[in-house]
Amino acid sequence: MEINSMEREQAKAVTASMTLEEKVHLWTGNSYWSTYPMERFGLSECILSDGPHGVRRVKERDHLGQAVNERATGFPASAAMGATWNKELLREVGEALGRECQSMGIDILLGPAVNMKRSVLGGRNFEYLSEDPVLAGKLAAQIVNGIQSTGTGACMKHFACNNSEAYRMTADVNVDERTLHELYLKVFEIIVKESGPMAVMGAYNKVNGTYACENKYLLTDVLRNAWGFTGMVLSDWLAVDECVEAVKAGLNLEMPQNPAVYEKLEKAVLSGELPEELLNKRTEELLGVLFTLQKNRNPKPVDWEKHRAIARKTAAESMVLLKNEGNLLPADWSRTKSLAVLGDFAVHPRTQGGGSSSVETEQQATILEELKRQAPEGLKIRFAAGYDREGDTTEELLKEAAKAAQDCDRVIIFAGLPESYESEGYDRSHMRMPEGHVRLIDEIAAIRTDILVVLSNGSPIEMPFLETVDAVLEAWLLGQETAGALADVIFHRAQPSGRMPETFPKHLEEEAAGVHFSVDEGTLYYGERMMTGYRYYEKRGMTPAVPFGFGLSYTTFDYSDMTVTKERVTEKDELEVRVKVKNTGSYPGYEVVQLYVSNRQTRMLHPEKELKDFEKLYLQPGEEREVRFVLNCDAFSCYSRKAGGWITEPGEYGILIGASVKDIRGSVLIRLEQEEERHDRLTEKSTLEEWLAHPCGRKEAERMLSHYRGFGMGEGRSFEELSHFVKRIMLEMPMPGLITASDGSFTHEELSAMVNRAAGKEECR
Repeated sequence: MEINSMEREQAKAVTASMTLEEKVHLWTGNSYWSTYPMERFGLSECILSDGPHGVRRVKERDHLGQAVNERATGFPASAAMGATWNKELLREVGEALGRECQSMGIDILLGPAVNMKRSVLGGRNFEYLSEDPVLAGKLAAQIVNGIQSTGTGACMKHFACNNSEAYRMTADVNVDERTLHELYLKVFEIIVKESGPMAVMGAYNKVNGTYACENKYLLTDVLRNAWGFTGMVLSDWLAVDECVEAVKAGLNLEMPQNPAVYEKLEKAVLSGELPEELLNKRTEELLGVLFTLQKNRNPKPVDWEKHRAIARKTAAESMVLLKNEGNLLPADWSRTKSLAVLGDFAVHPRTQGGGSSSVETEQQATILEELKRQAPEGLKIRFAAGYDREGDTTEELLKEAAKAAQDCDRVIIFAGLPESYESEGYDRSHMRMPEGHVRLIDEIAAIRTDILVVLSNGSPIEMPFLETVDAVLEAWLLGQETAGALADVIFHRAQPSGRMPETFPKHLEEEAAGVHFSVDEGTLYYGERMMTGYRYYEKRGMTPAVPFGFGLSYTTFDYSDMTVTKERVTEKDELEVRVKVKNTGSYPGYEVVQLYVSNRQTRMLHPEKELKDFEKLYLQPGEEREVRFVLNCDAFSCYSRKAGGWITEPGEYGILIGASVKDIRGSVLIRLEQEEERHDRLTEKSTLEEWLAHPCGRKEAERMLSHYRGFGMGEGRSFEELSHFVKRIMLEMPMPGLITASDGSFTHEELSAMVNRAAGKEECR
């Protein structure tokens, strides 16, 4: 779905005919969930609704004033969808979300949510896809493509750096320019360029001193000018501090309705504080989207059973098998007479996150009920709670669970994080499960180790039981089809084929953000820079509890014949990478082929490797397929503060193919060559090392050194004859420092002439 020339011309013509009063009314909502209608121009209100993994359409309020939502399909939480690593499947999810929006009269779905998981403590991590911008960006782009293929607009959020919940309406994120672009903006850039979303939602927080919804650098310089975004920018609900500054920055719509802005904006225009042509521009941008969405309305009956099937398939594909000692899964149920199902989650499952993403779904069976329904004939299922709804336990509850575990052939324990442990609105303070969940696992593991632990959580948790039980299944928050999908996997009607979209530390003390996660007098300092998640562990040479990209399968895969089209490339070349993958086991199964790039240059700080693309395959036993990736300049670029943009450094790069960030199956070294050698502009404050590295500057620096008398030079010793210690001091010193230490042999006038010649203002000779 695109805004075509007809809608743009219509938006321009209508804006020219609008009164100032109409423009300021259009700039804010007409209600909590709608935009301002203008009947004289044939424009009805646009309806917005919460997402991102289910439609939350508020239809009425109950007697207590609480929202009552229309029924919708509850898809797995984004943390689970990220674990699918399946682009095509998430496009199907997007299409289903879009169709449900159309059936409910919704024009814009507020999703997907794509902020980076900077810290394991982020309270809203369950609502985000990944710690990596490429994984999150490419998956979210397909969700957007799916939503917008139905005529519904998608709104990616929250732009930008909404990576924690504490003081989210006031916190000032202090982040360096390179980290901002390479990590926290990159995910949004991928979505804009690969799917063209109709809308972007500005975040609550400040970014480097300015509120995100009033940040011209983010909303105009980067989003529109650098990336070419053509949709509308709306605020998160109640996120605008100063409406005039927001209009100047690039915001098109303040939500929800705020009549106070009418007078403020009118006065600002009439006084000249806000140029009316700028308000006109914001109005045209907004109208282009609204007319496009109105034209594309296409309500049709929803095939709810089909959507349930998509939700169930997505849930199964998102589950990650973390441990499977002795091939406990898939179980041979023909030889099993009894099954102990332990844990209150089996009867009160946790299926979704708390806050604005919660979805009103049809009443579903519990996990225990679904296990009994799908159980093979003759299998007896025995249940024991083990802990209560609050996560506490007693000796009596543990004793009952232990007796069931002793008496049955197989044991499954359901555990994880209760709803109160993670939600929008507040961050976590630790990674622990409730004490009752932990004690239940410990008690049963002391009796027997052939246990399957099934986890329901939206964020990383400490898992000491990885060492004491034979099988662990990360099941995330699976939405309305939780029970059916779990029963499908347990009884081998489906396979857990997920891979980790984030790193699970062993302990909180290993967490990358660490002490930088807390707000310090209103400021959040991103002191770890881009070294979050797997980047941090790779750089430190540490092994986490569960690495990024990891996930076990029922079968095995061999990688072979990795090739690249050329081993020397320029920035203008495309590099094709091919690898063959073969299922060498006895079960059909999924494999996620992951492509990483390792930048070997040393002038700038780089992660050891970074994900650049991925492909999920389903292979029958003995089947082999070739996977093909195409990399362009973006895969080798990094953001340079000095250059003020993206650069590619010439030199060696590793092209790596793996089954996880820790399981690299093949690698090739290539060399990136620049067609035209480029260097940073030299200034009077540049160091001697920078001058010597510059082709023109080197001649100037060498000429200066030939008559230099500081640091013991000029007394029969040249620069090359100095000690390593003295040379390093001189190399790292800005040129004015060398003037001070030159004993009069080097002057400011000479330095100015050097800078001019190096810049080409005079002949460089």
